[in-house]
Amino acid sequence: MEAVVDRAIEVVPGIEVGIATNGFSTRHTLKRLMTLASYFNFEIKAFDGTVHEALTGAPVEPVLRNAESVATKNPEKIRVFRTVVVPGITDAQVPKIAEFIKDIDPVIPYRLIGFRPSYILYYHPGPSKRLMQRLVKTCKDIGLKNVDFSGYYPINAPMKADDTGADAAQVAATYLQLAGCPTNPRNCGSCTLKDRCKATLMEPWLVK
Repeated sequence: MEAVVDRAIEVVPGIEVGIATNGFSTRHTLKRLMTLASYFNFEIKAFDGTVHEALTGAPVEPVLRNAESVATKNPEKIRVFRTVVVPGITDAQVPKIAEFIKDIDPVIPYRLIGFRPSYILYYHPGPSKRLMQRLVKTCKDIGLKNVDFSGYYPINAPMKADDTGADAAQVAATYLQLAGCPTNPRNCGSCTLKDRCKATLMEPWLVK
């Protein structure tokens, strides 16, 4: 990472470097990351140690320590704290994380990311829009000023197409529309929103 950043700065002086991190590192490594990063997208997967260990195999203490250290000493480097909302696993962790962030600085952005079923949790459902909205309200009630969410489980989308494939495009289009795509049929090349489309951006909350 250090070699890549050094080379990038040579090619584009003044370029900003964003680092997405789960926050698990030694203090020494964090200092090295601080010299590289213009900002962090800092994910806190869980607040309780047992849940964090079950999800990651690692203790949560270094994550919380590093989150507090960066947000306290260099708040300008925290672009966002974020948590993936997995129903029945991390949704109950969100208020605890919100309380943790609020005690540091209530204006720090906190983003909730809707879990997408995959890997070991392939058959575990993602969060509903109602759950995501409820968690955002809970975080605001706790005292956070800048909370939003991205993604939820589109349970109202059609889940099948006929054998001829005649409806397959409409199934795909429905998911895209739920995610925020404004066009149908989809044509990203000619779309005026191609650089700020909520259906394709990793951080759709940046779109106003």
